Amino acid sequence: MYPARMATIPGEPLYLARGYVEVNRETHVAANGADNVVIKMVKNL
Repeated sequence: MYPARMATIPGEPLYLARGYVEVNRETHVAANGADNVVIKMVKNL
């Protein structure tokens, strides 16, 4: 299994097209207070 990648919402289709699958979604708060949804994705060898 490849190391996990953290994708943003706009980047999710790219990872899906390359064979990655979603593990979970998290919301991270940036230094400026903005919420960012990130998606942990993995790919089996």
